[in-house]
Amino acid sequence: MSASRLGVPKSEEHRRRISEAHKGKRLSEECKQKLRAANLGKSPTEETRRKMSQTWKLMKWWNDGAKNVRAAECPGGNYVRGRIKK
Repeated sequence: MSASRLGVPKSEEHRRRISEAHKGKRLSEECKQKLRAANLGKSPTEETRRKMSQTWKLMKWWNDGAKNVRAAECPGGNYVRGRIKK
């Protein structure tokens, strides 16, 4: 069914609704301050720290000759193992 609608132009109203849906919810400064205050001083548990450590140990450096990327597997394209010295 989606293939049959491919290329059919959308109305301005439809495009506006899609745009609004993708913009997401914005937080007010007051809300941001409340969230910050609620999380201030918290630190990850030992279990969480262990999990984060294991995840980072799996990550390897890859580069495409211009930029470095840290990922568990090759991001594809022309990436090779290693890191470019800056």
